[in-house]
Formats: sequence, structure tokens, C-alpha cells
Amino acid sequence: MKKYLFIIIIALGAFSFTSCVEDEVFLDETVITESTIFINEAYSRGVEGEPDWVELYNSTDLAIDISEYKIYDNPSKTPKSFPAGSIIQPKGFFVIVVDAGENGFGLSSGGDLIYLENELGEVIDNIELPALPIGLSYSRIPDGSDTWALANLTKGTTNSNTNEAPAFEADVIVTGM
Repeated sequence: MKKYLFIIIIALGAFSFTSCVEDEVFLDETVITESTIFINEAYSRGVEGEPDWVELYNSTDLAIDISEYKIYDNPSKTPKSFPAGSIIQPKGFFVIVVDAGENGFGLSSGGDLIYLENELGEVIDNIELPALPIGLSYSRIPDGSDTWALANLTKGTTNSNTNEAPAFEADVIVTGM
């Protein structure tokens, strides 16, 4: 009897655990709807003449109309809607400026969350943007993949790891010598 009880406990226990890939990041309770449009690159160190921006990527071989899609950095803020006629060409890119002065929200240079919704209001992508050094973006390499890296700015063009981003060096102060 103990043997059978042990087997039942083991069997029930197998159904009570959930699996999680080590690198999987769950930003919040947001349900992501599967999509072929991705947040592909983001830049949050905008300065005068070069504001913050987010690049979207169409991973299909068809042009996709993203009119009425929305992008935002905080669910409690008003999202920025894409205007009528916003089309992303096959394997193409679409860049939107997300500077606080222009569009009602901006990206924090200390890190931020970015959400992308389709025309039905379903979240189709979201990322956790880390703090970025000046002159680098946060990019999927290759385009549309699950791999993110700090990279040289490639706004509106293919993200590439052939031009590796320069190493980020912190100031080091040596004392006691």
C-alpha cells in the first residue's frame, strides 16, 4: 500500500510544477498575443537633435498595416497610436520617435518597459529596456530573434553583430596606494 501511495503522490506532484526557461523574463501579468511584428531596437539616451525612438520589425514576407497599433511605456499612460497608412514592408522596419515632448511619453535612460499593442488592443510584444550607455541601443540580433544585446545604433536598418558595440567601461577610482 505504501508503494502505491508513493507512486500516486509522485504522479500528482508532477502536475503541480510549472516549467520556466532560465532566461525567460516575465515583466508582469501581461498576456502576449503571438505576432509577426516585434519591438526590434530601442534607444533611450536621446539628446537634442536625436530623441528617444523605438524600431519595429516585420518578420514576414508580406507588407503589414500597423495603423491603430499602439506603443507605450506605462499601462497607466495614454499610448501613442500609429497613424493611418503606417505600413511595414516585408522584412522591413518602422521607427517611431517616443520623445516625451512630442508624443506624451519618453523612455528613461535608467531603463524602462515598452509595450506594443495591435489594433485589437492585445499586447503583441513587450520588453524591459535596460539602462543604456550613451551611443548604444538595445537590439534583437538578428532582427526579430529572442536574443537581445547592447549594440551600435542601427535605426531603421538591419541589426548586426558584425560591428560589435564598444565595451562599456566604468570609471574606477583606486585608493590606498
